Amino acid sequence: MGVSWFDLEGDRSSTALEFSFRPTLELPLDARLQFGAMGNGDGAFYAYGGITRALHLGGFRLSPSISVGLYQRGESLDLGSPLEFRSGLLLDRRVLREHRLGLFVYHLSNAGLADRNPGVEILGVGYVIPW
Repeated sequence: MGVSWFDLEGDRSSTALEFSFRPTLELPLDARLQFGAMGNGDGAFYAYGGITRALHLGGFRLSPSISVGLYQRGESLDLGSPLEFRSGLLLDRRVLREHRLGLFVYHLSNAGLADRNPGVEILGVGYVIPW
């Protein structure tokens, strides 16, 4: 779960809440499935599914990910299409037993599938609770 800043570089910035779930099922190359949702203060909602992989760097863990999902803009930024791709990074560190605290950044884009494709960057702070 996390709190983020939606549209870092634009004029439609707003705060957002993020929730994601990564089942323990492991895929080839130590990848894992991920599912999640984001909602911002302007009524945008994005639900997604994809894959991620954790890379251990000393006491830190870097997790690149790629997902695809559906976006509903509400009163927020028009991303050009309801189908949006999410590519991102999470850098976290253990803070309590198996709990982790980290920073994440990701980009949403329709990958040029629509005439309009402004894309958006999101930066946030996340707290990871295993269960």
